Amino acid sequence: MNVNDWHVVGIDPAPSKNAVLCHGDGQFESVPPPELRKRMEELATRHAQLLVAWDAPLSFDKTDFYDRKIDKAVRRWAADRVREDVLADKAVNVRSFAGLPHWTISCHAVGYPFGDPPGGIHLVDYPREGRCVVEVHPAVALAVWWVHRKPGFPLMRYKGNHDAAEKIAETLGFPGEAGSDDDHLDAYAAFKLGIMLLEGSARFVGSLAGGGYVLPDLSPCRQIEDILA
Repeated sequence: MNVNDWHVVGIDPAPSKNAVLCHGDGQFESVPPPELRKRMEELATRHAQLLVAWDAPLSFDKTDFYDRKIDKAVRRWAADRVREDVLADKAVNVRSFAGLPHWTISCHAVGYPFGDPPGGIHLVDYPREGRCVVEVHPAVALAVWWVHRKPGFPLMRYKGNHDAAEKIAETLGFPGEAGSDDDHLDAYAAFKLGIMLLEGSARFVGSLAGGGYVLPDLSPCRQIEDILA
């Protein structure tokens, strides 16, 4: 897989504020929710090989309309890391599918988990060709990187906390603008996960049918997989 053949974009969407898109180190843009679908159509028209790393649920278990197995496993894993003082309490907030408003903007902009995907964009667990969207969870990925690197202090709760976002970006070696706020941090982490998936250093955990997301291929990721099994 030649990464250079792909245009990768990491997106932190929200139904009530502008989405932050990251196309690379320091390449960010802000798009209002009503305009996000049009932006997806533009990207799909411009790039024959497009990978959208989307930070919101794109699929769920049709036998459980409230929660997903992958999220239950991550919550259990994160709770153990909090007890070990590796993650701060609520640094990784993995809510139930039914408790998230993000799927509304996901349906509108990319056509998943319900709707009409724009520009031929299709949901994947690994991109092989064409225009693809894959689910990512930046907060969980940040925790995986953090546990693996062991920086000596807990991963901070960074939502709404500029100083924490800046410190996390600095500690993980992200570009400066990624630490501007939690939205930029999530968008950059999403972009990085997309690149890593193409390179083979990240993988999809869970299932397309029941829910899952891309995580760095490191030992903490395998701990999550063991719980999920």
